[in-house]
Amino acid sequence: MFDDSAPRSSAPRAAASAVCFVLAVAIALSAPSLTDPLLPGLVFVVLLPWAMAFLVASALGRMPAFREPRVVAIATSIAVALPWLLVAGAPLSRHPWIFWLGLLLAAILPLWILRERGSAWVAVAASVLLIALPESNPKYGSGSGLRPLVVVGMDSANWRFIEEMTAANPEDLPALQELRRRGAWAPLESQTPTASARIWTILGTGVNDAQNGIKNFGNRRSDLRAGRVWDAVVDPNDGGPAGTAGVVAWLINTPPPQAGEQLNLKFNTPGWVTGIREARPRPANPAKVLESVGEDSTNRPGYAELFSAMCSAMAVADAKHAWMHISTAFELMFGKLFGGFGKEDLIWRMKIMRDRINADVFFELSRRYGPDFTAFVMYGTDQIGHFYWKYHEAKYGDADLFPSVRPVEIRRMGEALRDSYRACDLVLSRLLEKVDLGEITLMLISDHGMQSLPESRDDKLLKLRGGALLYAAGGGEDGAGEEMIARFTTSNVDKALYISAKAEGELGRRHLNELRDVLESSRNLDVGQALFTLSFPDNTAQASLRVDFLEENRNTLDMDHQLQVGEMVGDASDLFEIETRSGRHHLDGFFLLAGHGIAEGKWLERVSIYDVAPTMLHVLGKPVPSDLPGRVVIEAFTDEHQAAYPVRLVPGGLTDPIRARSASEVEAELERQKLIEEGYITADDPVAGDGE
Repeated sequence: MFDDSAPRSSAPRAAASAVCFVLAVAIALSAPSLTDPLLPGLVFVVLLPWAMAFLVASALGRMPAFREPRVVAIATSIAVALPWLLVAGAPLSRHPWIFWLGLLLAAILPLWILRERGSAWVAVAASVLLIALPESNPKYGSGSGLRPLVVVGMDSANWRFIEEMTAANPEDLPALQELRRRGAWAPLESQTPTASARIWTILGTGVNDAQNGIKNFGNRRSDLRAGRVWDAVVDPNDGGPAGTAGVVAWLINTPPPQAGEQLNLKFNTPGWVTGIREARPRPANPAKVLESVGEDSTNRPGYAELFSAMCSAMAVADAKHAWMHISTAFELMFGKLFGGFGKEDLIWRMKIMRDRINADVFFELSRRYGPDFTAFVMYGTDQIGHFYWKYHEAKYGDADLFPSVRPVEIRRMGEALRDSYRACDLVLSRLLEKVDLGEITLMLISDHGMQSLPESRDDKLLKLRGGALLYAAGGGEDGAGEEMIARFTTSNVDKALYISAKAEGELGRRHLNELRDVLESSRNLDVGQALFTLSFPDNTAQASLRVDFLEENRNTLDMDHQLQVGEMVGDASDLFEIETRSGRHHLDGFFLLAGHGIAEGKWLERVSIYDVAPTMLHVLGKPVPSDLPGRVVIEAFTDEHQAAYPVRLVPGGLTDPIRARSASEVEAELERQKLIEEGYITADDPVAGDGE
């Protein structure tokens, strides 16, 4: 099979050509988004690995241990191809088995190329293969009879900020400018309290928090008492056809329905803040896994889960985003080593990367399932607005509002907030390139806006470090600190820390009660004050403990004070960090409709957050429940569309949500299964409490 007379100099050419062909096959079949757009895709998938293989093989050929060309060629081919094969075989890729096929080809193909003593045509064939198998566009609409609707959310976005950016640079935010020309738009009137979890749930259900049960981030899907628009799509109660739906990163949307429930909900991925990483399909959570790494959380992913998420993120990335991921990684690495980068420099870039990854998941799953209703929310504009507005204001607005901001900070972070809007605009540009607005309707919404919070009125938050608090409560290194951390997950929500038990049912509640007993005795030894108020929130199942820092301590606590938690005593700086917000919520969000039947370039009067759900239903072609307090924004539609598709009202409300089981119900079901397995009862015996 191999000609021993092949010169050693042929090994680099054979390895480079083999790598090109193997990666072209693997990427084209399993992760084709990496070749879109084609030119940067060819550079990433063909030219870069070809150059790497040539250099690696040339270096190995000079080592005494690699005397034979075939050994050099095979070792180089496998080593260089491996990173791309791991991406092509990632859990979220289209055909994970491609990894093993690619590995086999990487080992065999160099021998064949060496025997034939030809290599250039193999690299050409790889390029032709990628050109001949272009990436397909996302599709929307299952053929159910519903009119496809795509909803894109930008948390805290508002027209005023967008107009400031485009006034300063008319070429900025081209997609948003095009959508205003092609659609109908208005300010979106939010309401207080503006907690994002509350408002996004109102947007989805059309009813207030008293009816839908969601007041803040401490709630879970099990607390939801009203159906969302996508519940009405997949499980209609109006006699209409059942459609399909997919939701990426909407708040209070996890855990996803269990196996066998809401089968027409094709994908459902976790939103910001929640510590739950479950998704449908299971691997569709790479952004959430990566987000969990940087938080003060007791639920950080392991190395295997993290590596798998990184591979999945690249597997669904398009070529532009793949290069951006790599560029961001190198920028952070070199900035940390040579540029003096700190935590702030890292966080805003990671927030934008998270939105990019969620966008890639959104596009990939839309291609696979083509839902009638699709929703995707980006949160960088909110989180960066809260903490980086001061740098934006110092660069573009009134620097006197934030006198402590230094020139070096303006240089490094002055564009952070605007870059978060630009990242969203790139996603919208990609959507406009891939879909025909004559065939779908696109809705843009935010939950509220954002405005400056001057330094003289800044919002200083004492943020509890969840892991550090649990470690201290368990007695630290000499006690059960690590064991205590292993029992719980934590989540910071505004000024409170929510602690959730990992154990189900009664065991989980016992763990929380034991923790509460320890925390109740916590004190500031320097001033002789208690530290916390503790509660099991009324609007959540008793699976979470809320820890609030006593208000009187906010005026007396210094970071060098001695605090006692359980048996441990330490500095306040070990338990708390100070977060200073320079941006605060504003009641004006944004709303836009574009696409089939929508008036072009039309400014609308103010739209309410309660009008969004009825309008979604009307766009889809569904009747609007009369119990919803909002209205259809009918003035956004053309006269022809209004005549052809008048608003239809039906009595009642939206479809009830699929009920997420509480911890006690999970425990009862596990106990029942155990009794069945041990023969005490049969599967036909009635469930306790069902009235039989």
